[in-house]
Amino acid sequence: RGCPGDLARAALVPHGGFCNSGFVAGRAYCRLAPGDWAVVVGNSHAGAAPCTAASSYACPLGSLSPGPAIDVPVDGRAHGAEHSIENQVPFLVARGFTRMTPLLVGAVSDAEACALGAQVAALVRRGAVLVGTTDFSHEGPAYGTGRPGETMGQVTERTRRMDAPLLAAIQDQDIGAVRQLAPATSMCGPGSLAVLLHAVKALGWSRTEMLGYVVNTEITPCDSTTGFAAALFT
Repeated sequence: RGCPGDLARAALVPHGGFCNSGFVAGRAYCRLAPGDWAVVVGNSHAGAAPCTAASSYACPLGSLSPGPAIDVPVDGRAHGAEHSIENQVPFLVARGFTRMTPLLVGAVSDAEACALGAQVAALVRRGAVLVGTTDFSHEGPAYGTGRPGETMGQVTERTRRMDAPLLAAIQDQDIGAVRQLAPATSMCGPGSLAVLLHAVKALGWSRTEMLGYVVNTEITPCDSTTGFAAALFT
């Protein structure tokens, strides 16, 4: 309630700690079109090959049963060790969704991302909504990129500077630019983002609405940063 704007059937959301990234994700979820089935494209921090899970996901608010499958291997162990999709479950349950098709994506070529995006788009045409998730630059001592004497404000500004070109490429749905820029940042989900953008392109949805971007240190003071962003595609 209280979220102005049209509803959308595809969103980019973060997956960090709820205290820092939850309100950013919420900006997208409150504008997500209602339904009972979501396809969620999450990134594998361990670099697992594209895979799905055949079991339910549960949280204290409720559970999501498996939705129609995508044509990739089933690997419950990879999903069991990963939080990028798991962190979407409370939002989806709160919005009334009851089924989820989870797709976990590690490092993929552009051809692989395009093929996966086509599969995802086919599920959206069957009635699913689409959620893709990545976090952006991870900077500071916790991630091995601390700089002597750097203040919290300086590492925050550095994170924003690193992410700005990538966010502009997402705004333009420029997949080539995303893939070119990602290695120079410390974003964690270039593969999942590429699949999401390929699916959006396959659906013919050319409008991107950036809903917000924040660095965790702007919410919770600490010495290391992560960038969080949300967007809708129509």
